[in-house]
Amino acid sequence: MSGGREIKTGSVISGFFRVTVAIILALSQLLVIVLFVQLLHEFATFAYLAMQIIGFICIIRLINRETSMTSKLAWSILVLTVPVVGVFMYLLWGGNIQGKHQILKQAPPVTEPDEEAIRSGEAVSRLEKEYPTWGRIGRYLNREGFLLYEATATRHFPSGEEMLESLIHDMEGAQQYILLQFFIVAEGRIWSRIEEILLRKASQGVEIKVLMDDFGSILRFSDEAAARLRKEGIQVAVFNPVLKYISRLYLNYRNHQKVAVVDGNIAYTGGVNIGDEYANLIRRFGYWKDTAVRLKGPGAWGLTKIFLQMWRMSGGQLPKGYDAYRPPAGGGGAGYCQPFSDGPLNNPDNPAESVYMQMISNARRYVYITTPYFAVEEGMLDTLCIAAESGVDVRLLLPAIPDKWYTYLVAESYFGTLISRGVKVYEYSPGFLHAKLIVCDGEAAVEGSINMDYRSFRMHYECGAWMCGTPAVPAITEDIRKTLEQSREISLEEWKKRPWYRKIMQQVLRVFAIFM
Repeated sequence: MSGGREIKTGSVISGFFRVTVAIILALSQLLVIVLFVQLLHEFATFAYLAMQIIGFICIIRLINRETSMTSKLAWSILVLTVPVVGVFMYLLWGGNIQGKHQILKQAPPVTEPDEEAIRSGEAVSRLEKEYPTWGRIGRYLNREGFLLYEATATRHFPSGEEMLESLIHDMEGAQQYILLQFFIVAEGRIWSRIEEILLRKASQGVEIKVLMDDFGSILRFSDEAAARLRKEGIQVAVFNPVLKYISRLYLNYRNHQKVAVVDGNIAYTGGVNIGDEYANLIRRFGYWKDTAVRLKGPGAWGLTKIFLQMWRMSGGQLPKGYDAYRPPAGGGGAGYCQPFSDGPLNNPDNPAESVYMQMISNARRYVYITTPYFAVEEGMLDTLCIAAESGVDVRLLLPAIPDKWYTYLVAESYFGTLISRGVKVYEYSPGFLHAKLIVCDGEAAVEGSINMDYRSFRMHYECGAWMCGTPAVPAITEDIRKTLEQSREISLEEWKKRPWYRKIMQQVLRVFAIFM
């Protein structure tokens, strides 16, 4: 991959400006809290009593909220240990989710014709007969509103380079529309190639929509670049603008999904964003190991629906309605495919977390998982450990070179429990492992944007494709086994020898992992 437009420093000034404003506003809120604390010193007795009452009310409200125990514990400790600051932080950023509901109200659901729902139900019945172990996952997702598809060709890409080249090739052949949705869209050599195709296709009458998360792209995609696209008739939308919801949503409820659709019958998802590091054109943390999956056929509609839903949630318009993007009839491919999405409105019942736990629990021979981050709750931790203690070969792969030191410390804090109970933990030696995969027994797998951490399971919008009996599943298995050959297994003795100060840092960080 070569070529591309040189990015001028001035082109990202607007992004830095918006980040600066966001930081100033956040610090201003904290400053107000500090000043308020100083003011309360003048009325210490009354202030202490008032804060105790407010803190007690916050704790009672928190305990009765439908949220995870991890979240309750973290906020409770914060409110109890630093009452004034903790109470105000909870009221600003943890106690009110009205803004979240206001965002979601903009997006009506995609309704399916009765015949599609019937067809999906029949496919679930066939899945249950062919793969009894995995049939209930298909039925669970079907009941959650995610249809099960057959006759869909699946292809696994073991690197970001291969996925991006394939996507670029497919976009070259677009005749009707191109839909792109990524957490990060970064200007650079990859984007320059994609932009050239988009501008050319737009001039040929192809409909193009580009959706990016504001927090993920704010410093890497300039207003100038967006203006170039809009000038040529390309529609660009930004999810959850940072400044619009600075009071409590600027870090939370991000759109972490990755979806690319070409003409309705081809769709991609996985861990790959649009950026040069994903194609290893630049090195940030050693070799960037990522993956993606391509669906061709009826199953592509499942990912298209996810894009259209998020497009509407971001304020984008669909004058022709959802049906204008339905794929043409036909397709071919073995096995079953079930794209699904997740988001904070599902709390405390989350499809992504539920699918992972069911897959781990149902596995008979092995479970392989790759994830860049690991910060799970007790239920998921116990599920992994019980599977290993039951004789299942459970292997967890993480990066040896993390992109965030504090998230690595949190992940490492779990190693002792995992290893002592039979889970094998590995670190990918060549660099940063960004792939988000789970595969069980060579029969079922999930590939998508889902990390094994609290933010993915509870706070971000995520998506993935659950697959059973498709060619992508053994390809994923083989890819992970090759990755294991490049990785180093962590021993319990090595983990126990980490420095005392590191242990203390991990104990503190783990309590507040939900804020990271």
